[in-house]
Amino acid sequence: MLCTANSTGYGPPTPWLPRDASAIVALANGLSRHIGRRIDAIQAATVAAWTRRAHWRPLAELALEPETEVYLGLLHTDDGAAGAAARAELAAEFLPDFGISTECGLGRHSGEQLEAVLTGWNAYAQERQPALSA
Repeated sequence: MLCTANSTGYGPPTPWLPRDASAIVALANGLSRHIGRRIDAIQAATVAAWTRRAHWRPLAELALEPETEVYLGLLHTDDGAAGAAARAELAAEFLPDFGISTECGLGRHSGEQLEAVLTGWNAYAQERQPALSA
């Protein structure tokens, strides 16, 4: 899990936030190059304010093994499913295959924030549920 620290407002504040996905790419590519074993998945926190294509463009430079799954922490308490969907649409331009997660796990969320994340996750999943044929 690649995490920028706490941006949930619960616990110590994050002293800085990355300007785009470059740090995610640099760290993931470095791990992929230097770790001698298979990497099954990489989960990376993202920033809710990443609302432009330029924030996500670095994802095009990911150089991972084809079997490595990528999960982007697109779900934030601030804007729930709508924000996650908007960020997912932008990220998909540069990384077509990824899963979503919360911004940085759930351990630092308050009870209200946890409820907001779970509600957002459910709404996001409902919108993307494939239609079942009769």
